Amino acid sequence: MTSTPDPMQPGPQGQAPPQPGGYPPPGYQAPPGQGYPPPPGGYPPPGYQAPPGQAPYASAEQDAAENKAMGVLAYIIWLIPLLAAPKQSRFARFHTNQGLVLFLLGVAYGIVSSILVGIISAAAVTSGSVITGLGALGLVSTILGLAWFVYPVLAIIGIINAAQGRMKPLPLIGSITILK
Repeated sequence: MTSTPDPMQPGPQGQAPPQPGGYPPPGYQAPPGQGYPPPPGGYPPPGYQAPPGQAPYASAEQDAAENKAMGVLAYIIWLIPLLAAPKQSRFARFHTNQGLVLFLLGVAYGIVSSILVGIISAAAVTSGSVITGLGALGLVSTILGLAWFVYPVLAIIGIINAAQGRMKPLPLIGSITILK
């Protein structure tokens, strides 16, 4: 019959007794010069932060590959990438900015079109010729409805660019920068 080592007694050469899973007991301090080796994979030392203005990504391609989902989400629900995307990711920030600008364009469009339809509706009711007023309302509503198709077209272009890992500005609004 073999004896089981007592977990409370020191092990050979002053080492901590083995614990289940191979870990030392809580509170154990390794003698100076000994300890755990650094983790494999080239991780930076604890507390390391990239220098200001320098992304921690090795390349723009790596940044795009790791943040494509955030880039696509930026055109659907821009708030999620704004809060969840890594701040160092230029790719995610670029597409979040494009999605935010597109969202604000949609809000502005909704406000302006509501005001125009309200003005024309009031003019149609108060004009002497209701038929002419309703015709003008129908014409303006049709034009505004057709103009609304710009929004989903721009969103689809942005989603395709993000999915392909490109930082290509959207037509018409791509030069507007809100997020830096």
